Amino acid sequence: MSILLPTGLPAATLLRAGGWALLGGWYGSGPLARDTAFIVPDGSSVASIAAKLEKEGAIASARRFRLRARLLGGGAPIKAGEFLLPRGASVGWGGSQTLGQLGLMEALQEGGYQLLDRGTAKTREERQAMKARLFTCDVFLMSTNAITLDGQLINIDAYGSRVAYLCHGPEQVFVFAGMNKMAADLDAGIKRARNLAAPPNNVRLETGNPCTHTGFCNDCLSSGTICCQFVVTRYNATPGRIKVFLVGEELGY
Repeated sequence: MSILLPTGLPAATLLRAGGWALLGGWYGSGPLARDTAFIVPDGSSVASIAAKLEKEGAIASARRFRLRARLLGGGAPIKAGEFLLPRGASVGWGGSQTLGQLGLMEALQEGGYQLLDRGTAKTREERQAMKARLFTCDVFLMSTNAITLDGQLINIDAYGSRVAYLCHGPEQVFVFAGMNKMAADLDAGIKRARNLAAPPNNVRLETGNPCTHTGFCNDCLSSGTICCQFVVTRYNATPGRIKVFLVGEELGY
C-alpha cells in the first residue's frame, strides 16, 4: 500500500530542476491490501496522523513514518480532507548513499510497490530487460552530486545508469539531497561533484584511481575512471516531472 500525502504539509524547502518550488506529494508504504480513503481531521499533526495510520493498518510503523515525514516538514497541522492511498506504483532507483541513510530503501521493501531493483538482474538479458523497464517506471529515485542556488543539478556517472533516467523516461523523478550538496553556482557545483563527491565514491568502489590517494580530482583518464558522464540539468522540460527534496542535514557524498 503506498501513501501520497496531501499538499499542505508544513513548509519544507523543495526544489524543482530549473527553479524553486513547493511540492505536495510524498510516497511511503504500508500493509493495506487495497486502496483506502483516509480522512485527515482539521488541525492534525504528523505525529497524530502517523499514529492513526498505524492503528488502522495503513502503515507498518508510525515511528518510521514520522522519520520519513521530516522530508516534508515537522509537526505543524496538515491540510484536512479525504485522500486516496494508491498502491502498485512501479519504482526504480539509482545508486545512492543518501537513499539508504534516509531509510527510503527500507520503506520500499515493506510492500505495495512494483520494485525495479537492478541488483536482482543476474544475466545480461535480465539486465537489459531491467534497464528497459526503468525507462517506463512511475517513479525513479536518486540523489544528486550538487545543486546550485538557482536550481541546476550536477551529476557525474560512469555508465549513465542514473542520469539516463533523470534526463528521459520515468514519469516522475524524485531527487533527495542533503544540504551539503548545495553550491553557489554552476562552477562551484562542478567542483563539488569532482572533488567532494567523486573521490569518496571511488574509495567506496575501490577503483584505485588517483583521487583515492590524493583525496581530490586529478582529471584522470584512467581505464577505471567513473567520471565519464558530466550532466547538468538546468531546466525541467516536462513541468513537474523532476522534484528535489532538500533535507536539512548532511547526507551522502
